[in-house]
Amino acid sequence: MSFKKIIPYLIILLMGACSSQKKLKVIQFLTVERNFHGQSVDSDSSSFKIAHYNNCTLYEVQSIKGNVTTEFVGDSLVNKVYPSKDFITRYFVVKNGAKTGIKYDSLVTNLPRKFPLDSLLEMLTINEGNLKGLGMDLGRPAKVKIEGANDDVLIEHYFAKEGSSTIDSIYRFYDKRLNDIGFSFSKKLDSEKKSKLHKISYIFLPTKNKNGVLSARSKIDFEIKKISFERRDQEKLIEVFGRFKYDSKNQL
Repeated sequence: MSFKKIIPYLIILLMGACSSQKKLKVIQFLTVERNFHGQSVDSDSSSFKIAHYNNCTLYEVQSIKGNVTTEFVGDSLVNKVYPSKDFITRYFVVKNGAKTGIKYDSLVTNLPRKFPLDSLLEMLTINEGNLKGLGMDLGRPAKVKIEGANDDVLIEHYFAKEGSSTIDSIYRFYDKRLNDIGFSFSKKLDSEKKSKLHKISYIFLPTKNKNGVLSARSKIDFEIKKISFERRDQEKLIEVFGRFKYDSKNQL
């Protein structure tokens, strides 16, 4: 982006065109963890953040930056990607109710690009189909537990249906203190319990690999978490919202 194009955008920010007294809400959710016997060496996790500001929503997604090298494999040249310790942060911003938004790989060096919202939600596994699976009817729980100083936490334990070869049981965790979170795994379940379904745990049965070796049980968690962030982090996100407002007006 040329300096001439940046100037109007900076003026908008300095004048506070995208700012307001409305509090910026930032939520980290869908932290996916795979734990085998609870050993972190075998675990894998992924997460992203979502922020709501005025009538827009921002998704902050981090990915590991890969180093691409060209190598010979036999007689052929192939590209191989080796992960580094560096992360790339991408911002996807969309006006609430819109089907497309604007993606920013960088606020300075790369030009913004349009993206389809449904493709992003599918990539993040929070599209309609996946959420329907997370909120599916499991019948009556086998066990129910209430915790918290004010009975805020409800834990439901479901055993897998007879004949299941993969899942042993499912846990659902509800917390009334998280009712103000806008995102939902299941609006239907939130409404029924009058509490936020903020975590779902799937416990898988041991499986045999191709050598016949039996693996340990594994667990996958889907979880919504509130996060705290410093002032400079909030300013960074407001800057992205400001850039989005400018680019939207200029019909990117």
